[in-house]
Amino acid sequence: MSDDLERAQSLLAGLRDIRLPVEAAGGAVAELAAVVALGAVAALVAAGGARLIGQRAGHVPPAPEGDPLSALSGLGGDDRRVALLHLLRARDPDRYACLRQCLYRRDGALDLATLEAEVRGRV
Repeated sequence: MSDDLERAQSLLAGLRDIRLPVEAAGGAVAELAAVVALGAVAALVAAGGARLIGQRAGHVPPAPEGDPLSALSGLGGDDRRVALLHLLRARDPDRYACLRQCLYRRDGALDLATLEAEVRGRV
């Protein structure tokens, strides 16, 4: 019994003498790589979550078979403009390409009535 006790005490004494290095292998470079990797994973998760939320919030219900514009009557101004642009892009991509040039100009704001007339003419 005393042999086991001595062996356990010498083992514990040997473990107390182990000193780990202050700096881990790789040093600051390894820590920086780990931080960048964790940041990239967090950014991917955040972007995926934002995309899911955006798709659900901006989802336009499918239009009934008769008049696709009747389903858009309940939408607000900006949402209606986006839905009309989606309809125009699906029905007439060439005309959408022409109108797309004036979408991002400061002076060329696309009027909602004009856009609706364009879509009505092509539906």
